[in-house]
Amino acid sequence: MKVDKAANNTKITTYGKKFLSLDLELRHEFPFIFLVVDVQKTIIGDDFLSKFNLLVNSKNQTLHDSLLLFHVVCTTAGLEPIGVHVLLPASNVFSNLSEFPAVFRAQSDIIEPKHEVRHHIITSGAPVLTKARRLHPDKLQAVKEEFQHMVSLGIV
Repeated sequence: MKVDKAANNTKITTYGKKFLSLDLELRHEFPFIFLVVDVQKTIIGDDFLSKFNLLVNSKNQTLHDSLLLFHVVCTTAGLEPIGVHVLLPASNVFSNLSEFPAVFRAQSDIIEPKHEVRHHIITSGAPVLTKARRLHPDKLQAVKEEFQHMVSLGIV
């Protein structure tokens, strides 16, 4: 259990991540790793919609799969309208990056060093290599499962 900030800057309790495969009746399933949080209303975020190229048409209450050119009619849950917020990932990376803005600022010219020291790595001969070996069957099975999982998530 961890306490983070929600999109509207309120505190929100998170319980980690969970892999789920959603069937939205769009002719295929949508495997995704969801963030488990303590909220009153379930939320499918823009990260999920954009990953699978899904478009929401609020006027016609439809969900469009822009890759398969297929859509389904949705029903509302009778909830009151809420504001739109952007949820930044809960990470210390953003706060650390804000401490060093010059690192990410575009540089218009290359700064020449004020010294004559140059670093070189001199190589000679053939590259160092080793022959490939077979994995232990248990490890091979685990690697195959993980690779298939990454393929289903669209990582590979």
